[in-house]
Amino acid sequence: RELYDARSLIESDVARRAAENMSDAQLDALNAILDAQKETLGDARSFRVSDFAFHEAIWEGCGNAFLKRIGESLNVLGLEFRKRASETTGVLEQSFEDHARLVVALRARDPDAAARAAERHMQNVYQSTIAQENGT
Repeated sequence: RELYDARSLIESDVARRAAENMSDAQLDALNAILDAQKETLGDARSFRVSDFAFHEAIWEGCGNAFLKRIGESLNVLGLEFRKRASETTGVLEQSFEDHARLVVALRARDPDAAARAAERHMQNVYQSTIAQENGT
């Protein structure tokens, strides 16, 4: 719970900053990752690789090297939990939908919408991870 609480705080602020700081080229690259990610929905391992690239692009786009390192560290800490949860039906699709909402907010350069989208994504990630851990 504490890991996802920390991730929610960091990821929402990173998204807020990314909405203000990402260049058009960075947004295009993020969109390309999202487009490629759609093709990985049937392969949890490939999706996890794409997921890391997706978040890394946003961490870089936020313009703060320390927040990028914190985001990467928190993501790595949750990988083992996510590995199991990503095998659950519907989880990858939900993450993809969350990512698409986040890209829309970033493209609109709307910091508040980006922060809300990132926070909602982290809540969904937490819920699916807990559900998997509880066997539901």
